[in-house]
Amino acid sequence: MSAPLPTLFGRQVRRLHCVGVGGMGLGPLAIFLADLGFFVSGEDDALTEPMRKQLELAGVRVSPLGSECDLVVCSSAIADDHPAARAAAEKSIRIVRRGELLAEVVRGRKLVAVCGAHGKTTTTAMIVVALRQAGLPFGYVLGGLFADDSIPPAAAGGSEWIVAEIDESDGTIGCFSPEITVATNLDWDHPDYYRSPAELAATFSALFSRTVGTVLVSEACSLSTCLAVSVKGGMVFGPNGDFKYSIVSDEPEGLQLSLGGKYGISLASVRARGLFNAANAAAALAAAQLMGAVLSPSLLAEYPSVKRRQGVLLAEEGLTVIEDYAHHPAEIRRLLDSLRA
Repeated sequence: MSAPLPTLFGRQVRRLHCVGVGGMGLGPLAIFLADLGFFVSGEDDALTEPMRKQLELAGVRVSPLGSECDLVVCSSAIADDHPAARAAAEKSIRIVRRGELLAEVVRGRKLVAVCGAHGKTTTTAMIVVALRQAGLPFGYVLGGLFADDSIPPAAAGGSEWIVAEIDESDGTIGCFSPEITVATNLDWDHPDYYRSPAELAATFSALFSRTVGTVLVSEACSLSTCLAVSVKGGMVFGPNGDFKYSIVSDEPEGLQLSLGGKYGISLASVRARGLFNAANAAAALAAAQLMGAVLSPSLLAEYPSVKRRQGVLLAEEGLTVIEDYAHHPAEIRRLLDSLRA
């Protein structure tokens, strides 16, 4: 007898089609779904070669919407009148957003949800690398591509733990009830969806309240520093937080951090630079420890970075060209301050 089809949104689903599969949100999710055993196809008007390679390695077929499909998932960047969305509607195929599907497929597992206006992808990637080095089994969905192509941007994993970044931009953050929530910062972002800082603060406050275990938030949050500690299980990472850290050195080969408070180790090496990467690493190590990983100073010593994060495109005498994804004003300011230093 064949195995029963898995159930998503109350219906049996085997074949999924991803519209916008070249994006850094939906591409890794498609890879995660394929690793779970679904038959996954996808399309994108601007598919890059690095993402195409990762999709092909995972068995995700790049093609238009076919005749056999049980569910269509669209990136938030896809308009309602996109040809694939219209075709799905004409065929009466249910359409869901990326965040809705991610919340559905991780339901029943212990989710470590990484959120915030910026730093989500780097922090998630650092958690993934730390857990891999510590030997703790887990699954993950990154919102980007590792600079090391040998590390896939998603994996189903073989345990109850799963690490994923969740996006507040389209409201699907309300679908999640994590085991652990990591908030890298709470700067006001996406004013097209959140008309005031208070609306965004209410969204994160609700997420913190739905968190089953620990809420871990940065001491430097500029929107609200009290949200996490106002709920049960709230902890803070920062120079004066529950998980304390300070920079011992910031050299070309990377950071040396001094750790205190609730950390199980006193020093850590991180192959990354800058104040914001020190904060990302501090959050990642704290999250890994909360998941049960045994920390060691070298967990992030070989961190490979993520594509489009301080990537050097050209370096010659008198000129260095750096590519970075920073786009929020606070994020751009921190990047420039770090590069100037």
